[in-house]
Amino acid sequence: MNKFNYQKFGSWIGSVLQSNSGTIVGGLSMIGLALLCRKLNIPYQVLTDPYYGTRSKIHPVDDSRDDFSLVYLPNDAIEASISAIYDGAVHADFDSQRTAAVREIVSILAARKNDISDATKTYAITTLRMISKKMDFDSGRKTITQYISKIAKGEF
Repeated sequence: MNKFNYQKFGSWIGSVLQSNSGTIVGGLSMIGLALLCRKLNIPYQVLTDPYYGTRSKIHPVDDSRDDFSLVYLPNDAIEASISAIYDGAVHADFDSQRTAAVREIVSILAARKNDISDATKTYAITTLRMISKKMDFDSGRKTITQYISKIAKGEF
């Protein structure tokens, strides 16, 4: 009966770990980042799909500054619908169309008032702020500011 050679087995394990260290560290890093994304409630498709951000537009993006932009990824159907309405609003020709889009966003929030999270409210407020920056007249900005205030107070 042969005795098991622990020294040979240990050196084999060491060589396997050494030759595959990059793959092992990379895999553990991806698992760690996925767990972090889950903890922070960020969609981790961004990590696993390198073309995730290029296939669809990610809004709202604050493009008022060239050196910095803030990107909010929609986390649920409500935020995705807000993002879609935002897309139409920023490309609208008239303030009245943008104001109608703002009313539509607020009506979505009002329809789901009892189960809207603070994160979704923040997403909506940020979106309204971005639409406000695209307005041509102060009266439209004032209307949007009133809607932002109503969302913050829960009076929508």
